Amino acid sequence: MSTKPSEVVERYLHSRGLRYFRGRHDGEYFFMLTVGHERFHVHLEILPGKSHVLAVRVAPGHFFPATDRDRMIGFARSWNADGRHAEVILSESSDPRRIGVAAQSLCQIGHLDIHDFANFADKTIRSAIRLFAELTPAPELKEAS
Repeated sequence: MSTKPSEVVERYLHSRGLRYFRGRHDGEYFFMLTVGHERFHVHLEILPGKSHVLAVRVAPGHFFPATDRDRMIGFARSWNADGRHAEVILSESSDPRRIGVAAQSLCQIGHLDIHDFANFADKTIRSAIRLFAELTPAPELKEAS
C-alpha cells in the first residue's frame, strides 16, 4: 500500500522534531529554522493539481534591496546554471525597495519513501543555507524586515 504524500511530509516533520504549521490548503506546511543568527522560512507544499509533486522552498527572514536586482539576477543565473540542488527564485515585494529571494526544489513524491524524501528535503535546506550565506542584504533593509 502506498503512503499518501501528506503522510510522508508529516512523518518527515515529526522525525526532525520540527514545530510546524499547516497552510490554508491541504498539503501546505510551514516551519521556521534558525541557523546561526539567521532565520529561514521553510515551506513545503504539495502542488495543487499535481498531488505527486512537492515543492520545498526556503527563504530568509528578510528581503534584499531592489537596487541589487541586476546583481541578484546574475547571481540566480549563475547559481542555477551550476546545477545546484535548489534553484534560486526571485520575486517582487509589495515594497518597491525590496526583492524576495528563495531557494526551491521540486520532488516527485509518488513513489518516494520517508527516507528518500527526508534526504531530498534536507539536501534542499542545506543548499538554501549555502545560497543565503553568499548573499548579504543591506543592513537597513534587514532590520526593517
